[in-house]
Amino acid sequence: MANTWGTQSLVAKEILYQFSQSGKVARNVDFRTEKFDPDNNAGQQRTFRRPTINDVTQTTPASPGAVAGTPTYTDLKEPLVPLTIEHKFVSNFQIGIDDLAMQLTREQAIERHIKPTVNRMARMIDRYIAQKAIAFAGQVIGNPSAPATGDTLLGNLAQAQALFNARGREDDGDSVIITPEGVATTLQQANLKLFNPDKSVSELYKKGLMGQYANFDFYRSPLLPGDNATATGTVTVNGASQGLTAWAQTWSLVTAGWTSSTVPVRTKIKIPSVNWVNPDTKDDTGIPYTGVVTQTATVTGGAATLVLSEPLIFSGPHQNVTAAPANSAPITILSVGSGAAPSLAFSRKAIIAASPKMVLPNKVEFKEQAEVNGINIAIIESFDPYNFNKIFSIQALIGAAAYLPEHIATVY
Repeated sequence: MANTWGTQSLVAKEILYQFSQSGKVARNVDFRTEKFDPDNNAGQQRTFRRPTINDVTQTTPASPGAVAGTPTYTDLKEPLVPLTIEHKFVSNFQIGIDDLAMQLTREQAIERHIKPTVNRMARMIDRYIAQKAIAFAGQVIGNPSAPATGDTLLGNLAQAQALFNARGREDDGDSVIITPEGVATTLQQANLKLFNPDKSVSELYKKGLMGQYANFDFYRSPLLPGDNATATGTVTVNGASQGLTAWAQTWSLVTAGWTSSTVPVRTKIKIPSVNWVNPDTKDDTGIPYTGVVTQTATVTGGAATLVLSEPLIFSGPHQNVTAAPANSAPITILSVGSGAAPSLAFSRKAIIAASPKMVLPNKVEFKEQAEVNGINIAIIESFDPYNFNKIFSIQALIGAAAYLPEHIATVY
């Protein structure tokens, strides 16, 4: 059979095309790649400024002829969120010269080698970004121990939008929910009118977009990480006035009453006596504070200091809760040891990511680098003189961070 591969650039174009057709999470986050350079790859870190909040006072104007009082000014300090290039995703593969020249058509090589490899890399990048979001987003809607179905599930998904709006998000429709396959199947079977595209938009389904509901774009993915962590006890707050007065990515909470030896990363807790507030009015939303453990905590004598995200801020312009938790206030453990993966709801501006370009080697047969959906994909083709094989390497550098954790939630 004659070789019909064509030129090397066609192979690269096919790799980039296949990558553009994959990925549900990555295509919906805010990439800040332009802030990174290719000279220092993995380990690069940049800090990004969150929107600041300044108090607005409502007063009665001075009477005509009265002397106005001396105004006061707030010293604004913009909170910072670090974004680190943490991982390199690499796929190396080879195709024998005999296969390349005589046995495989270009179409066969794409189906057997290129497409599966590129799709898997895109899915692994998606999973990494979703893990970062879940690891720093404490908000939980529904019950992880008994995930909802039917209309209750629909209500929980819609409640995510209400939660984001209550916590200061502009409801501009720029939000996404990624559902695990089990939830997606339930939604489509039970609510055919909800996700029933006409012929003109049916092509969107090829990229995983199911439809819109409650002002969310819905995607489905089998790669969402579990929200599971095992920790036990009758847990309480140990010490009064714990919390922050300014925004930081994490904060520490001293607790007591644990019976497990550790409190693992991704353990989610709720403090029922403390509620989120609207950032503008500071009115009680009626929604309890929830947080997620970002570092595994060791339990000693039932006590553990939890490093949590998102922060509990009980005063100042960035106040986000009704008050600091009282000493001995009860804590509810939300996470369960096993169970279905949650749906991940987020604003497209809530998760930031970066994928810098790489410095490519010079003496190779072919090299190309291009950005696809925010991700810089490097393709290198060379030749193994010992085994007479064509060798290929596809690589990407990725970092992600929860920039606005108040606009990220897991839904059960």
